[in-house]
Amino acid sequence: MPTMVGPPLGVGPTGVFGVPRAERDRIAVESAKAAVLVTNASVAQQALLVRLVRAAPDKKVQFTFLTTLELFLAATENADQNITDEELATLWEAALK
Repeated sequence: MPTMVGPPLGVGPTGVFGVPRAERDRIAVESAKAAVLVTNASVAQQALLVRLVRAAPDKKVQFTFLTTLELFLAATENADQNITDEELATLWEAALK
């Protein structure tokens, strides 16, 4: 398992208030899967996620679906943590499509 250098990345469900219990349970399972993906991501991928968080207006990055996180991690699998902001933005936008 990679050892991240820098601040930890928090992963948790959002928008669960007023949602039916079955949906909250599904969201909790997806959140746990996302936490495993982030934990197992390379140090470079984790550093890229931290850069995204720092650039976000509210210092949060929301992956609406687990697949979006999986796509971002796949796109950054061989990326160097020192890629340009423009390259990072391109990878982020590709994952959101």
